[in-house]
Amino acid sequence: PPYYWRIKSGALLTGLTFNSATGVISGKPTHENEIRSFTVEITDSDTPAQKACQTFTIQVLPQELYIITAELPLARINQAYQHLIRATMGIPPYHWRVINGLLPQGIQLIDDPQTARIEGKPIETGEFYFDIEVTDTSLPPNHATKTFKLVVQGSVEITNDNLKDACSNQYYSDRIIALNGTLPYSFQIIDGNLPDNVQLNINTGDITGIPTLQPGNHATFTVRVTDSGKPSASDEKTFYIYGRHCPL
Repeated sequence: PPYYWRIKSGALLTGLTFNSATGVISGKPTHENEIRSFTVEITDSDTPAQKACQTFTIQVLPQELYIITAELPLARINQAYQHLIRATMGIPPYHWRVINGLLPQGIQLIDDPQTARIEGKPIETGEFYFDIEVTDTSLPPNHATKTFKLVVQGSVEITNDNLKDACSNQYYSDRIIALNGTLPYSFQIIDGNLPDNVQLNINTGDITGIPTLQPGNHATFTVRVTDSGKPSASDEKTFYIYGRHCPL
């Protein structure tokens, strides 16, 4: 110490000030729903001076009942789903309801005095838009609504059951085929081994190489494919590659 502070980039909310001697941000925001991001730099008194930076984001919330949940995470078909919907600036207990649009089949809105819950096990895929209304217990009651989108995707699935036989010392090429889920996929061997000199492409599922596998022998291995959804989904399947006699 002493430290020296400054706004290196960005800007504060309208109505706020920054104290360069203490790093204190103070004031009274004047624009509802305003959002600002800014980077603060601190410098110490060493020789040479050391510096550090951190970026912050501040949003002005309304001074009335407001649904603060921003968005809903991805849902998977036939998998249990739950997410909380929160409100602020009102007088609980709250009452929640869907006033427009439709939830996916198998999903429902649970009316809770504090935080609502969207939960269930969806049985259909797609993008679903709906408006949720919350009402507090002030006199007269306040209301707030917000539109949400819930995306329900299928679970990734390995669709092929077999791989081609391999000819010893001849080029081999086949592929693990995956469908549904969120691209891109990643592939990995989780049990067993590929034939010698054969590799799995972790990005495409291609299996290539020049195997030394002899006729009458085989390689056994289990492949897992994982998609990029949040949360991710995966599928596993065991495959066999058999060696066979092949003409040159």
